[in-house]
Amino acid sequence: MYFDEANKHREFEFNQVQKNVDELIVECEGMYSSLLKYNDLITYEELYELTDEDKENFIKIRDRAHEMEHSLLHYKEDLIRLVEGDVEWFLTDVESNDNYFDDYQKSNVFFNYFRAEISLALLFDKLKQLNVPRKNVSELHVHSGGGCC
Repeated sequence: MYFDEANKHREFEFNQVQKNVDELIVECEGMYSSLLKYNDLITYEELYELTDEDKENFIKIRDRAHEMEHSLLHYKEDLIRLVEGDVEWFLTDVESNDNYFDDYQKSNVFFNYFRAEISLALLFDKLKQLNVPRKNVSELHVHSGGGCC
């Protein structure tokens, strides 16, 4: 009974991470799309035509992208925690023919996680082209060892 409850809870958490990653991708793609209208200014080096409102919008996008990047760290930690026990079981029970990874193989959360990372990297690259620098490390919610929280 406890095993079934634990599996239901793990499945719920796994689905929640998947939902959060999917929502992050949609938001990231929307922000990237909003920056595409500035491609001509970038190509023809006419960034002087940007308004103060444009620049403020870029800063808001950058700040939100940093928050999303931070969230991705937590989603990665959650995914590792959720899969860790099954990987350990699989490694120690080599004689079993059971496939403990069915739930994960049928899911696209791992692909979408990397898709979100790549989308964020492209977003930061586009912001760099618009002369919007990333925040300083001291402004980010990251500990000196590279981890967070």
